[in-house]
Amino acid sequence: MTQKAKTVFFLAAIVSSFLLPPAGMAQDVLTAGKEALAKKSYDEAIADFEKAQQAAPRSAETNYYLGEAYREKGVLDSAQTFLELAYDRDDEYVPNLIALGTLYAKIGQWDKAAKRFDAAARLDKKNPAIPNALGEAYLAADSLDKAIIYFSRAKDDDSAYVDAYVGLAEAYGRQNIGVLAVQYLEQAAGLAPKSAVIRTKLGKAYYKNRQYNDAAREFQEAINLGPKNAPVLYELADLYYRAKLYREAVRFYSKYVVLVDTNAAAWEAYARSLYISRFYKDALPALQRATTFFPNRFDLKPMLAHCLFEAGESEKSLELYKSLPPDSLNAGDYVRIGKSYLSGKDTVNAVASLEKANQLDSTAADASVELAVIYIAQRNFEKAAEEYSKILTFAPNNVNALFYGGFSYSMVGKFDTAKTMYQKVVELKPDYPPGYIYLGRMYHAEDSLEQEVQVYNRVLKIMDSLQTADTTGKAAEDLDPTRVDVYRSLAVLDYTNKDYAAAVGHLQKAVSYESKKKKDEDLHLFLAQMYNLARTIKGLSPDDVAAYRKKSIEEYKFVLKLNPRNEKAKKELKDLEGS
Repeated sequence: MTQKAKTVFFLAAIVSSFLLPPAGMAQDVLTAGKEALAKKSYDEAIADFEKAQQAAPRSAETNYYLGEAYREKGVLDSAQTFLELAYDRDDEYVPNLIALGTLYAKIGQWDKAAKRFDAAARLDKKNPAIPNALGEAYLAADSLDKAIIYFSRAKDDDSAYVDAYVGLAEAYGRQNIGVLAVQYLEQAAGLAPKSAVIRTKLGKAYYKNRQYNDAAREFQEAINLGPKNAPVLYELADLYYRAKLYREAVRFYSKYVVLVDTNAAAWEAYARSLYISRFYKDALPALQRATTFFPNRFDLKPMLAHCLFEAGESEKSLELYKSLPPDSLNAGDYVRIGKSYLSGKDTVNAVASLEKANQLDSTAADASVELAVIYIAQRNFEKAAEEYSKILTFAPNNVNALFYGGFSYSMVGKFDTAKTMYQKVVELKPDYPPGYIYLGRMYHAEDSLEQEVQVYNRVLKIMDSLQTADTTGKAAEDLDPTRVDVYRSLAVLDYTNKDYAAAVGHLQKAVSYESKKKKDEDLHLFLAQMYNLARTIKGLSPDDVAAYRKKSIEEYKFVLKLNPRNEKAKKELKDLEGS
């Protein structure tokens, strides 16, 4: 500091002294400033130290602390002004000599730095802070070997001096000697286990040394010590993200972005972690935020469209998908596009999108499932059968695909293939009645009537067992429609064998399981016809013939009550009554 500058400073100090707070306040604000400096709240510390320095402008201590706060903040010209003033007040004040030496080294005035450090060492020969400050100075100048010498000297002067171990770790870390860096930081952590800063440094050293579990542990310890330590939250989140432990990454990114809302990389990684973890609802706002940082990133927008789809926003999802280059989309995207078109009743575009998904990925089972359902609805059973066959190629035990695939093959007359599929259905789900019913129909189509009967009897036993095991009474309600189908199918078999009495018996059972609210017109017409045919059974008495005729007429009339326009029932009733 020049003599002129010092003169101006002292004149200003004299003038301002009339406005200074009482001298007794200096110590109070000095204490507050020290606390702020320890927390690295530099602006707060500087404000307090300025008040202390104004209250006691000739104190080496107040000038030192104000200069030191400026130095740590990086405002080196102001730091130099006040540290030199402190030196002028007391050239044997050791903390200030160390700070001045560190400052001079920082600005490249090594001769001055050496003088201040030597002076401090003469005054306090065993103070580890002095060689440690020299180590820091050489570390800043990237003179690593010299830094190690002085850090080691500080450690030798005081084996419990934590900063020396931290300095040694930093120096060895820069030399890529990771083992020693970790070793010294472990010792530092042992000396200061409650230091979040040291825990963080140790975590980084472990990470650099590829000791990822140890790194995660130390970062977590640092967070435990300071839950709102944003840099450490980011370090740990990033560690898990790089390790592809996305759900763990989500935990820490979610806390980090609350504290730091402007880190684009963090928002992207957070959004991706949520998306990959299938937290689509939470990923939606995160992806929307990430896309504000990267508006032209087509790899993020399909994820956003997917999340919109999962959130039930099919129209918004579709619009976003349509705005993207086609080559930026994958098979899954086209499946969702197809489903979105389906929700809007646009079958044509739905089919085109789902077929595109199949082109991009022949194993896209979701596309085949949707296409198969559409084809069945369109009665295009041949294409439906093809899609179910694709599904079964990759999932041979998919009962749903086996069942509806069997149905599709049966509708195009490939009964043997359908039968094989239904046999697989009942093998995989032995208590699934519909599987047996459709298997029985395939036996019927192949004229394997004995096997058909066995299948129907088997399904009746299964339903009896299910109903017996049920204590809620719900099973009967659920199974009754199936019983109707089974007894109707048995009646058809009886009719084929011209066993009309048996057909009547099975149809009567079918009718007994009918819903009371809804009667089946075709079922009752079939029963009326079987009553009518039963009159032709040889050996019947005239009374039995008359009884069958009466019941037949009653059933025909019941059919006409259900549907007065049933022309078949009208004609057959007329013929019967005229006979």
